[in-house]
Amino acid sequence: MVLQVSLFPMGAACGFDPAGTPPDRTLEWTFLDVSKRTVPVIDFDKSSLEDALDFLNTPEIPKSYRVEIDAKGFEEKSNRTITLKCKGKTMLDVLIEVADQVDANLVFSPGRISLVPRGEADKAQR
Repeated sequence: MVLQVSLFPMGAACGFDPAGTPPDRTLEWTFLDVSKRTVPVIDFDKSSLEDALDFLNTPEIPKSYRVEIDAKGFEEKSNRTITLKCKGKTMLDVLIEVADQVDANLVFSPGRISLVPRGEADKAQR
């Protein structure tokens, strides 16, 4: 497994401004945040789902200012791998690609996006 990421400071690339109070974590804010935030470089080469999500959770940005991303419903040590190389895509585009590769749906809730296995999401809708 190889996980390569840009050494470019993620906080600056994401437009993080530490001034001010944390935003209200609404569903609208969640969607707009990942739609506008740009990831400078991603080079996942058969990276584990866990490693990919650790990177996408951008630890440089305090939790109260960012969307949390999790893999709800996947085993803690999933055998799913991700291969993705891109530059300058939005976080939403990256999440869509990751979800597609691990056969998951993206489930949005205020301040959180969960990757849920497609079979599990279908059961929840019934």
